[in-house]
Parts: sequence; C-alpha cells; structure tokens
Amino acid sequence: MPKPKNRSRSMRKLYRKLPSGKTVTRFKRKNSENMQRDAITKEPLQGTSNSRKLSKSEKSVTRKYGGYLSHRNVQKIMEYATLIEQGELSLKDVPLSMRKYVKNEVERLIKKKQ
Repeated sequence: MPKPKNRSRSMRKLYRKLPSGKTVTRFKRKNSENMQRDAITKEPLQGTSNSRKLSKSEKSVTRKYGGYLSHRNVQKIMEYATLIEQGELSLKDVPLSMRKYVKNEVERLIKKKQ
C-alpha cells in the first residue's frame, strides 16, 4: 500500500526494474510547470501560470479565448469575423488554422444581431 502522500493524482507511478529482477514502484510528482501555449502558433502565452498556489482566475487571462489563444490571434480572428459579416471577405479566404474560430465568431455576431 502506498503512502498517503503518494495516493493523489498529482503523483505519477514509475515502474523500475532492479538488478535483482524485482520490479518496484516509484512515485514522482507530475510536471505541471510546462508553459501554456497558443493553440494556433504554439508560442508561449503571456499572463498565464500553472502554479498550484494561484486561484483559477489568476492562472489565465479573463477575455475571449483567454489562456487558449494569444491576443494577436484573437485580434486577427475578430477582424476576419467582422470582414466576413460585412461581406468583404469569405470564410475560404481565412487561413485554415483560424477558420474554426472565425466561423464561431461570425455565428456569435449573427446571434447578437437577432
């Protein structure tokens, strides 16, 4: 039976084989310090943290797509959505990596008008 401190989900089980042939279980804390990255460009996001000591509101940015997309990409998505809504651009002209976000924003804008 593992120690109580090792029973949590934040500990990872590592199975190691000893020279004697016996297999032992070692526990290691899961790495939560990986930087959050932008879903489109894969660059590290600013203003986010994975620290366990912070509350949920302090870990990510409170805006649309906060903690998921960078502010530059959100700005581009909003621009594309307004251009599509005005009829100056079609969805096929939007880069493929941003298309699903733009489509979602266009649908939001249409719902807002009704």
